[in-house]
Amino acid sequence: MPESNLHELSRRSLNKHRTAQRITRCAQRLAADHGYDEFTLDQLADAAEVSRRTLFNYFPTKLDAVLGDGPRIDAATLATFKAGGPTGVLIDDCVEMVKVMFDDRNSTGRPWSR
Repeated sequence: MPESNLHELSRRSLNKHRTAQRITRCAQRLAADHGYDEFTLDQLADAAEVSRRTLFNYFPTKLDAVLGDGPRIDAATLATFKAGGPTGVLIDDCVEMVKVMFDDRNSTGRPWSR
């Protein structure tokens, strides 16, 4: 694949990630301000500056939008952890796992996917 296509794919993935984050932040803000049952998906779409249809491209339900995507752990990192690594000290290994889960650079384009 030409490098320009890879760059475009990377930019597109980053934009998707940012849109998903924006939707979740707006959903959490609306839930905190008005209560979960007291805001509509239309209000969420307006707050996140996306169409209602776009909401469903990112999250199947309002609850999923409020909770957001969970952190992603790649198979190699998980295998290392299960094998007793990377340091061999459980608490230190847990800290390293948390760092990996919340590092936006650790991913195949969409770091917060299920």
